[in-house]
Amino acid sequence: MLNCVERVQGACENCGSALVPDAAYCEKCGARTRRARRLVRLAIRVELASADR
Repeated sequence: MLNCVERVQGACENCGSALVPDAAYCEKCGARTRRARRLVRLAIRVELASADR
């Protein structure tokens, strides 16, 4: 089986400063990382799915 490999975002897309591993927000400019945006989208989908029940 193939193992899932997740790439870690190393720099902020807005300001370019280095990010700490598993960061959700940039410490310099406060922008969300790709990981944080993905987790927010997932949380919204879960909320919408639970609201339908």
